[in-house]
Amino acid sequence: MITKNILAPLIALCAFLAMSFAGHAQDVNLVLTHTMKSVGLDGITRTAEFSERVIRRKNQIWTERIIPTSVISALDTNKESKEFDTSRASRWIVRREDMKPELMLVNARAKLVVPIDKPDYDNVGFDGSWDSAYYLFDPKSLQRMRIIGPKQADGAQWYESKRGSGASQTTTKVLWDEALMYPRQIELIRADGTERKKMMATKIAAQTVLPWDTTKNYQHKNYADFLD
Repeated sequence: MITKNILAPLIALCAFLAMSFAGHAQDVNLVLTHTMKSVGLDGITRTAEFSERVIRRKNQIWTERIIPTSVISALDTNKESKEFDTSRASRWIVRREDMKPELMLVNARAKLVVPIDKPDYDNVGFDGSWDSAYYLFDPKSLQRMRIIGPKQADGAQWYESKRGSGASQTTTKVLWDEALMYPRQIELIRADGTERKKMMATKIAAQTVLPWDTTKNYQHKNYADFLD
């Protein structure tokens, strides 16, 4: 007789196999809210929070920082704000025919598209993984995580993994939407309380005009042009 504890991982494995052959997930529109808290060696607790808008379609994903209205007003009066800034630029990632990702940074204020070559990925904080970008968390990583509790009524499942030991042990928890294939929530907590990160994903209505469709008349420049 197969026990429930043995059956759960088998069910999860079947889900991953189905996911692999699906090719791509459903279209989805999200707002991601990131919250980070850390305690430094100086005893100061630092917190940071920001939000991003994510538009996912077949073979394309767009991520843009949500800038508060008060900051936008300041940017409108600042000539330097229209210059290329990787921290404010939107990320447009396209999966090519060879299945490899192509990354472009987009500055809508400057009407500028900057393709990023693979050697420069580290400079802009991109790990080169299509799955990590498209699904917001590499689904293959879930196979190495422990299932926590029963699946929720709406189809989401909690996963957990631990790394390290003692005070430096880090626990990662993921609430995975198995129908739409994205993490509704990701938490990273260090055992000694010096680090905590949390990402919450909320579904939003689809946009009438997709963001990459607005870039057709944008100027294209090389990333090297902006390096010192």
